Amino acid sequence: MQLNWPEPTDFPALSGGEIHVWAVPLDAIVTPVPKLAAVLAPAERERADRFARDEPRRTFVASRAALRSILGRYLGESPRDVSIGYAASGKPLLESGDLCFNLAHSGQLTLIAVTREDEIGVDVERIRPIDQAHEIAARNFHPAERDTLRAADAASLPATFMRCWTRKEAVLKAIGAGLGYPLDAFDVLTSQHLDQPIELPKFESFPPTRYDLHDVDPCTGYAAAVATLQPRQPPLGFTYSL
Repeated sequence: MQLNWPEPTDFPALSGGEIHVWAVPLDAIVTPVPKLAAVLAPAERERADRFARDEPRRTFVASRAALRSILGRYLGESPRDVSIGYAASGKPLLESGDLCFNLAHSGQLTLIAVTREDEIGVDVERIRPIDQAHEIAARNFHPAERDTLRAADAASLPATFMRCWTRKEAVLKAIGAGLGYPLDAFDVLTSQHLDQPIELPKFESFPPTRYDLHDVDPCTGYAAAVATLQPRQPPLGFTYSL
């Protein structure tokens, strides 16, 4: 996997208003999995042990070890001392301080997005053909998004579909809604819905919410997006190797 982002020689400082996105290539891990697992919390190791297959277990352990290592660098703490809890929605968060983060993975790539004093969501998907893409869109996407997908040719359809999906997932993860908010209630594909605050409509217990949305480009063959609730500078991308 050829990543587009540099691996910094010095760990970058995170200023207010910035977003850092870390790409972790899972196909280039050189640290043994037991050593990575040693930095996890007991509950995380128990969760890893419940995976029936080796590959999902390895992905989970490596992603959580990278997350703890990166957060520990920002916090000046040992990775195993980073205190991660969970919101009522199930979204992971730090139990104290102003550092906010989110994590996603697909294929052989994990992304970790970090900012200060704001909710954040990140999503990544390996671009691949989608069976019944238009049928899925008809059930889940906004009418304007469905029009955009219908206008796409066969070659560009997978990337357009995944771009839409990752943008939506990033927004819903930022607001802590998961899939509890209807995917067809908001449009993320039209160009004016990027890099400026947009309002997410009210739905049931979710009030109207402003969000800021950015595409990121970690490497060829993947679509990815980051969303926050407050306007932020364009994300800075880095590579983190395990």
